Amino acid sequence: MAERLSPAHWRLLRNGIALHLSIALICFAAYFSGTAASWAATTPSQIKHGSQIFATRCIVCHNKQPGDNSPFGPPNLYSAFKGKAAITATQAETIITKGKSPMPPFGTVLSKNDISSVVAYLKAQAQSAK
Repeated sequence: MAERLSPAHWRLLRNGIALHLSIALICFAAYFSGTAASWAATTPSQIKHGSQIFATRCIVCHNKQPGDNSPFGPPNLYSAFKGKAAITATQAETIITKGKSPMPPFGTVLSKNDISSVVAYLKAQAQSAK
């Protein structure tokens, strides 16, 4: 026969669950605060690195000039972070990493640092075009 838990055992169980949830939330917050901090700490060298990667890996398809919003071909990445169809830095990282048809994924070709640098470069381009 199943034994009923005493109120003291219920408190221990409830506190254990609360502790595990607290730890999970702290880990979650630490993970995403590190990501946010990396965006805030964009350096000129990171932007330059992103520019170099963009010039060697991306411009083959994404070759529109700033301000070219013609509907033909791949999107103009110089305006990816502004306007009605603006995307977030996290969305940009996901698209670069996993691809988005017909764009292939670059997650196995570029490091996370490389991808962050490309996004930093594109964000800098969007800000300078204001």
